[in-house]
Amino acid sequence: MREALAGYDPTGGRDGLMAAVRAAFGVPAEGLPFADPALSNTEGICRQIEANLQPSPLVACLQPDGTKVPLFLIHAGAGYVFFYRALASHLAPDHPVFAIRAETEADSLGHRFDRWQSLEQLAAHYIARMKVVQPRGPYAMGGGSFGGVVAFEMARQLRASGDSVRPVLLFCPELLTGQRAADLTERRLSQRVGFHLTAASQLETGQALRYVSSKILNNVGSEALGVIRWIRDKSGGGKQHGAKPELLSPELTYRCIVNMRASVRLLVKYRPEPYEGRTVMFRGTGDRDPVPDWEELALGGMHLHDAPGGHLEMLEEPLVGSIAAVAKQYLA
Repeated sequence: MREALAGYDPTGGRDGLMAAVRAAFGVPAEGLPFADPALSNTEGICRQIEANLQPSPLVACLQPDGTKVPLFLIHAGAGYVFFYRALASHLAPDHPVFAIRAETEADSLGHRFDRWQSLEQLAAHYIARMKVVQPRGPYAMGGGSFGGVVAFEMARQLRASGDSVRPVLLFCPELLTGQRAADLTERRLSQRVGFHLTAASQLETGQALRYVSSKILNNVGSEALGVIRWIRDKSGGGKQHGAKPELLSPELTYRCIVNMRASVRLLVKYRPEPYEGRTVMFRGTGDRDPVPDWEELALGGMHLHDAPGGHLEMLEEPLVGSIAAVAKQYLA
């Protein structure tokens, strides 16, 4: 535990706490809305983290408040959606926010994400999910990385069928065509979210699945609490608790490995058609410029907004507040 939080300065205030939680938990700490009063204490942070170690509902309500058009966000390549939590928090109290995550084998609903054969089919399926929550438009969609591409295709299909669509919010979208598809391997794309697909060969058996299932059941109850208590004790005094946790459960790692492979396969096969509606591109200044990939597709106009940092850092505190303010202008 001490090694995981070696960089934590107990005198660093909220910034120190944010850094410590991110360093300790990695992916499960993405998108924590630290400005939310519910995260003003360590127990609240603990509940937020532990809530995301298991799959959320397929259409998760990240933020229920608001009477204006709801925003639907599509999962990125690894399949999870909790990195949208901070953005959803900043869109309150105006816009409800829902997020569509990738279906897994454990859901047993017949539409496993890794079994889809085309991104177009996947987008049509996600439209059906969205319409269960919101039967009629106008619809507002967006997504980061892979999710941005799916949201774009959903908007294209909706508009083609006569539905009203708000400008599509694209956060660092990953479009793979031509030489870009040939050059970007699964391993390189997976490193964007911290997973190494070479480990997949060690997990792709029924025995491994049973192992990771038992592992998560035995450890999920206390791993977040142990680290958060350690942070609390370092900042406020008292007895230290527990041992260093396993920072990422084998089950979550396995789900992300499978989903990243499927995402790359779908992106490489996808041949997007031009879109007559408006798009909003949020570009990370530390990333490769995605605009050339999209200029000929965004026939209805592309509104470009730059944010400092690399891939999807714009959806993390403290940058996400300004991103949400821009997004609200296009959701109105």
